[in-house]
This record gives sequence, structure tokens and C-alpha cells, in this order.
Amino acid sequence: MICDSEALHYKALNAVFNRYGVDVPKEVHWEKYLGYNDLDNIQAVNQDYGMGLDSAGILRLMDEKKSIFEELARNESIIIAGVDAFVRRLTKAGIRCAICSGALRSDIDLMLAGGNFADAFEVIVSAEDVRHGKPDPEGYRLTLDKLNKNRKNPIKPPNVS
Repeated sequence: MICDSEALHYKALNAVFNRYGVDVPKEVHWEKYLGYNDLDNIQAVNQDYGMGLDSAGILRLMDEKKSIFEELARNESIIIAGVDAFVRRLTKAGIRCAICSGALRSDIDLMLAGGNFADAFEVIVSAEDVRHGKPDPEGYRLTLDKLNKNRKNPIKPPNVS
């Protein structure tokens, strides 16, 4: 984990939900929606809280949430202390680095702008790159495929039963 953005995502999502008369308690978010990408989160809350949003309304909420999140991320440091030095050590040692995230690419870029190591990541896979968010393995497989592209010694995934 590079940064702890979950609290900011929760604040931004709930700020948007509040505009529509819905409040998702922090405990409920952490228990039920933690790890969802924005689309899945908004769709689930829309259904669970009977918001009655159509597809256009869901997209509007995603845009509103994105704006609030960007503002919060600009004003609050979310990079975990020591991560930038750790990532630099990895790259100096020849260890290849990638990001597989359920966040939007713009959010990832914004978070990485708070550190001095964005160039250390060969591959970044975001929510827009996959059809199924975490915990579905699609993002991890895509990240591995991109890391292995045109490589003589590909990284092999462990056997999964």
C-alpha cells in the first residue's frame, strides 16, 4: 500500500450522498463497501438506500465525488511515511514495481504527485482498465500481463487452486 486514501474516498462519497439525502455511516462503509470502485460503490448505495438514480445520475455522482476527492487529496497528505524511500530502494535493487488499484487513474496520479517516486512504476492499472474491480483477479492478471509484455524472463504467478 502506497497511501491510505480510504478515509478520503469515504469523506468524498458521503459528501455526495449527503447532497441526495443519504448518509452512509463510517462503520457501514467499512463493513460493506470498503474496496469497491466508485461505480460499484455508488451503484450499491443507490440500491441499498433506495436513491432511485438512473445511469446518468450515477455518472453525475461519480463526477461530483471525483471533484470532492481531488480537493481533499490536494489538501491532505495521504502517502504513508517511508513509502517513497522504500520504493526507491526496490527500484535501485532492480525490483520492478507496478500499481494495481481500484481507484481512477486521475486519483492515482493525484496521489502519486504527493511523493517523489511516480516514475518508479512500470505499470499502473486502474479502475478504468478492468471490467471487474477487486477482489476479482482481473486487475492483478492485467498488471502481470503488462509487466511481462516483451520480457525474456516473465514473472510467473503462483499456482492457484
